[in-house]
Amino acid sequence: MTVHAAVPYRATSFHVVAVGDAFIQMKDVKVGDMIHLVDQRNQQMRDEKVVLVDEVAEADGAYAPLTEQGTIVVDGVGASCYAYSHRLGQIVYAPMKLMTKLGVVSGKADRGLHWYSNMWVDMMHAFNMKPWLTS
Repeated sequence: MTVHAAVPYRATSFHVVAVGDAFIQMKDVKVGDMIHLVDQRNQQMRDEKVVLVDEVAEADGAYAPLTEQGTIVVDGVGASCYAYSHRLGQIVYAPMKLMTKLGVVSGKADRGLHWYSNMWVDMMHAFNMKPWLTS
């Protein structure tokens, strides 16, 4: 999907972005919503009205970094590091963040998906949780 405000922002429909006072999935963003952008003049966050939402084909080459705060700025847009749900992502990844901070495990993935993320993806599939996450 592509959201057009002051700058276009492209992400999958399940990526989570900062809109108003909440984090919502891209598929739920609509014209008139206020999306958080970085003002290129002063590097401060500001709200910008969404003027167009396009459905586009999904693309390869996406990355999913995990930050300590669980948020990131991508293409000038404030976003969550998590897909599906920001709040659930904060809960699910709290143990990984703590283990990384304590030096128990590495926060770096060798190739592809990190083992911790892969474990959660496998559990979602094993317990058929994906429909629950997207409802």
